[in-house]
Amino acid sequence: MTKNKPKFGALPKLNMPKKSHESSKPSPRPERSVVKFNEGPLPHSCYKGFSELCQRVKSLKSLGDWSLKIFEDKIVLKKTVHPYVLPRLEIIMDDSLGFTVKVLFT
Repeated sequence: MTKNKPKFGALPKLNMPKKSHESSKPSPRPERSVVKFNEGPLPHSCYKGFSELCQRVKSLKSLGDWSLKIFEDKIVLKKTVHPYVLPRLEIIMDDSLGFTVKVLFT
């Protein structure tokens, strides 16, 4: 039979007094789980097609300073300071509803 040696720094438990009332142990934490995002349908573009975009752009009231040209496959918006100066901004929207922005410094 071997004698049990207490660990260094450990409190002796052998002849310790017991509590007069037992405290309840805290409830165990719920298991962690991976959060799964609902991958529903992706939001569609605002316009259903190029023809609808053309109709909406024509009716915009905020295009007072912009020159608008509508072609079969693209829309070109140009903003100029004076009529005989190069455009400062140029936005080109193609029929796939993609766009290109050109910023020109003069």
